[in-house]
Amino acid sequence: MKVKGWGIALLIGIVIIGGILVIALREDDNMVITEPYEDTTNAVYNLKVKLSPKDDFHIEASIDVTNDSAESWSDIGFYLIPNAMNSNETNVYEGDEAVIAISSVVVNGKEAAYALDNNELMVELEKALNTDDLVNVTVDYSMTLPKAVCACLK
Repeated sequence: MKVKGWGIALLIGIVIIGGILVIALREDDNMVITEPYEDTTNAVYNLKVKLSPKDDFHIEASIDVTNDSAESWSDIGFYLIPNAMNSNETNVYEGDEAVIAISSVVVNGKEAAYALDNNELMVELEKALNTDDLVNVTVDYSMTLPKAVCACLK
């Protein structure tokens, strides 16, 4: 029980010291004020997930995306987080990386061009998605997670 108390005290101490350092080392002349982040995407996900006896996943993600921004879009980006489970991103996955294979990307029933760069999946749109327009994107893919992650799930 004492170890847990010390751990919490250490965590609080680190947070306090970090806050003091941020305040002390901050240069007011270089302060940048940004606009508050406004989410301009309304996305509804419908996921079908199957797990094989070999711990391989097959996923069909059907996503209804509405453009809530004032600008039209020529593409839509998604984060495919498991694809970042690799040794380039984190040493923990050296020799035991996630493997993702995209079978198809379909936009409103038609095959779409896409690019997967690490964990960012960019889907090209055939025509611009204007404000308040809705598009359905279906991504069909298989995935094998690192063995260490699968062991934690069991």
